[in-house]
Formats: sequence, C-alpha cells, structure tokens
Amino acid sequence: KNRDLDYMMKSVRGLIDTNGEIWSACKEHTCFVPGKFTPGSCVKMKRICFKEASVLKKSNQLTISSQKTLYVHDFGTPPLIPPCLSSLFLLDPQSEGEVFPCYNAYLRKAGLLNDGVLVSFLTQLQEHLEDVQIFVGRIETWLSEPASTTQFLNELFGSGVALIEDVDASMCKPGGKVSNGATCIHCALVRGQMDVTFDLCTDDGKEKLKTFVAFLKLYG
Repeated sequence: KNRDLDYMMKSVRGLIDTNGEIWSACKEHTCFVPGKFTPGSCVKMKRICFKEASVLKKSNQLTISSQKTLYVHDFGTPPLIPPCLSSLFLLDPQSEGEVFPCYNAYLRKAGLLNDGVLVSFLTQLQEHLEDVQIFVGRIETWLSEPASTTQFLNELFGSGVALIEDVDASMCKPGGKVSNGATCIHCALVRGQMDVTFDLCTDDGKEKLKTFVAFLKLYG
C-alpha cells in the first residue's frame, strides 16, 4: 500500500513539475499583467508571426516579402481545482493573482491526511493536473507555430533571412524593406503578371510557396 502511495505521489509531483516548466516558458506571452489574474477569467495569449508571403512585381523585378503580425488567442478559463479537493485545504496565499495555484504547497498539506483519504485525494488531483497539462499544452503548441514558420522560411530562402530587420527602402534585397513595411525574403527578375499571396499559417500555403519558388528557380 505504501508503495502504491509512493508511486502516486511521484506521478503527481512529475505532473506538477512538467506543467510548471511548460507554463513558465509560456507565461511571458500572456495579455494580462503578471500577478493580476482573476480566478475564473479567460487566459489570453499573444504571439508575433509571419502570416503571409506576398509576391509583388514591378516592371521585371519580383519580390517575395513577409510581414510579422500580432495575434491574440483566447484559450478560455484554466481548469479549476475540483470542490472535492479545495474543500479539504485552502489554497496557498502566494498563488493569488496567478493563473495556477502553488500545487507543491498544496501537495505538502495533503501529507496530513490518512492513507485512505490520501489515495482518493491523489487520484482526483492527478486527474485535475492532467487536465491542466492539456490546457498548457495547447498554449505551448500555439506559441511554437511562429518558430516553425520562421524555420520554414529560412530553409526555403536561406538561413537568417526571416530574422533580418535592417531598414533600407532604397534597395530590394533579402533583408531590405519593401514599400508595405514587410521584409524582403527573395528577389528575382521575371516576366509576366505574378502578384499572389501565400498563407504561411497552413501546410497547404507553405507547400504552394515551395512549389512557386521551385518554379522561379527553373524558369525565373
């Protein structure tokens, strides 16, 4: 029995640590002031990413450019500790104003329970923490998408082109700025009408851009 309790305690602590690490990496992207979160409120996150790649043509000069866009997403309310658990102990005061309570302090208080009640407590707490992990995992995945788009652009056009911020309106070259404030990531001399936009937020849009660039390399 003690062995089962030890295993359950280890599993719960593991979830607490994992969730804490994920949230620590995400919380700087929140849309509210740290420490000012109201329990029961929705968690809104922000990210900056390349939304589209635009192909613009003037005379015989073709420019592929992309502009960073700010996005805000509402992930809804985070999972609340079930009443069957919160009725046993008060949440630690240091968790006030934060999105999640101090689960480690909460778990330490559980050591006062007898083994029979503790098993039920740990089972309920583990289920709650698994819900929290799903919640923060969704946020982590959403925040990681811009990095994959930047990596895609760098692999397609050359390392570092999606990170250059130098402003030079007098020229068109990778890293320079075009008239709409976007960053030029590729230039070519072509003939014919080719103004088009590719959605960088979808796999289909990225694949079409790859096909277009391959076409330019062959016929541009």
